Amino acid sequence: MHSVPALSLEPEFRRSHGSLCESLAEGQIDVDALRQLLVAHAPADWPLVFAVDASTWARCDEECSPERGFQYSASQHSAGQPIVAGWSYQWISQLCWAKDSWTAPLDVCRLSPQMDPTGTTIN
Repeated sequence: MHSVPALSLEPEFRRSHGSLCESLAEGQIDVDALRQLLVAHAPADWPLVFAVDASTWARCDEECSPERGFQYSASQHSAGQPIVAGWSYQWISQLCWAKDSWTAPLDVCRLSPQMDPTGTTIN
């Protein structure tokens, strides 16, 4: 299997596709262990070239979402401005020189409105 949702299609998995998502929603992730796992499995033959991507997840109608702030969005606008209410995530990925789009994600962080994006990336 190549993905977690695909596991729900196995005959041994006697529940529906939705039950897998529900289990993941109620579970917990050991963030430190996941970070260590990603770094441990970073491609050793790739150069030490990294990219940082900042992505916005718009939550315009979710006033009660924790740490929701005004974020830059190239594709959505609010009152004519390129901002939306939502969350901002920063991804750090290792790049390779191959002529494809593969990257190796190493870390992700949801930025609160109080955080400095540049300082967070450096740390």
